[in-house]
Amino acid sequence: MEAPRYDDDDLNLWPLPTREYAREEKTIQDRRTAERINEIVFFSNIAIFSIFTVIGCTIFITFLPSFLSVVFSIVSSFIMLIGLKKTIRKILNRKKR
Repeated sequence: MEAPRYDDDDLNLWPLPTREYAREEKTIQDRRTAERINEIVFFSNIAIFSIFTVIGCTIFITFLPSFLSVVFSIVSSFIMLIGLKKTIRKILNRKKR
């Protein structure tokens, strides 16, 4: 049976064993949520990289040989992904202030 989720203020009114169990359940739930978010971020990075690679291949193949266009699109996609992640971090840090 799963422990009910309550705020920390409500937990202070409970007996000690129940309070500890509820806090442990909350910690486990928070850890699982963080793992899920990390998985979502990982797969979204792969998706964005793939989209950039396809767009880059389409653009580069118009004026380069096939092999070079693939190499250039992979490199440019990686650079764009890194730049996009840094830009998002800067925007989020400004909103936190």
